Amino acid sequence: MGGTRKVWLTEFGWATGGPKSSHTVTEAVQASRVHDAVRSLYRVSRLRGFVYYGWQDLPPYPGRTDYWGFHTGLTRADGTAKPARRAFASAIKP
Repeated sequence: MGGTRKVWLTEFGWATGGPKSSHTVTEAVQASRVHDAVRSLYRVSRLRGFVYYGWQDLPPYPGRTDYWGFHTGLTRADGTAKPARRAFASAIKP
């Protein structure tokens, strides 16, 4: 990965619900990790940008089983903010 090209980091996040997994944490831990990750990413010189995986929790698709990825939102499925939304907003401020 030498060189000068800048890269994008896409689809990072932590779940707060769904089936237990190594990606599932409490809402407080999600907020802390989101804040720390975003602040750290600003220090990566070769990073062009980043995308958080899920802005809002989703229900499982019809006929599909639940998995952690549906629960990575910065907001809950009902649209209410999780602590991680405030953490994200705080972390992106210069």
